Amino acid sequence: MREGKGGLPTCHAVLDRKSFYRVREPDELIASGVFDAEEYKMFRRAEDFLWAVRCHMHFVTARAEERLSFDIQREIAVRLGIRASGMRMSNAS
Repeated sequence: MREGKGGLPTCHAVLDRKSFYRVREPDELIASGVFDAEEYKMFRRAEDFLWAVRCHMHFVTARAEERLSFDIQREIAVRLGIRASGMRMSNAS
């Protein structure tokens, strides 16, 4: 496992613990008490978002990029349909 904090490695670390909780499918973590239904839903949505950001990082840079640098944040936000709402985006033009 990667040593970095946060992001997909953390999501994968939680899901990789399925054997510890003796479950086969990630949604069984609800019955085992790891997540309640709402927490599990939020966890999966966060994981989906992180995967989308990661894929767009690869598309934008045309390489396997693992860092969300300031110079690509705006383009990825646009691709994901995220609009600035009263806050200044990094590297504003």
